[in-house]
Amino acid sequence: MIFLKPYKRYFDFSGRSTRKEYWLFALFFVAVVIAMHGLDRVLHLVDEASGSGLLSTLFYLASSLPILAVSVRRLHDSDRNAAWVLLWLAPMVVAQDTLINHPLLFAKLYGISLTGDFHVFSIGNLAWWDMLFFASLIALPLGTIWFIVLMCLKGSKGKNRFGMAEK
Repeated sequence: MIFLKPYKRYFDFSGRSTRKEYWLFALFFVAVVIAMHGLDRVLHLVDEASGSGLLSTLFYLASSLPILAVSVRRLHDSDRNAAWVLLWLAPMVVAQDTLINHPLLFAKLYGISLTGDFHVFSIGNLAWWDMLFFASLIALPLGTIWFIVLMCLKGSKGKNRFGMAEK
């Protein structure tokens, strides 16, 4: 069962992974997340404030390292460094942090009047965090598209600096 192989290599960030391993794992992950969200709704395990379900959150947390590890190994297969993961990961972290820790930004965006001021370092009318968040909104889709392209590329044949090709 190749789609479970990333769980067997949980902490393994070295070596290479094939396109088949990566995409079957991605398909498995998406299918399980959808099923867990449904189960969360049926069992009333969803936090209405955040929209997060207990089972889907636990599965996502348990799968975070395997997702990262198989992505790094997939990049290694095409002879690329793990730093390429940052194209996808960095803007996602900024956007999620903003959603969780800076809800007043969204109130401001939609014209909702709330008390409180979260601007510490203002440049003009925008705080530095606002600018970082807006930059991440642009970088996230572009980085995600490029990351998908990288995951689709054929691996290098034979041996590269990360080891022998699997097949």
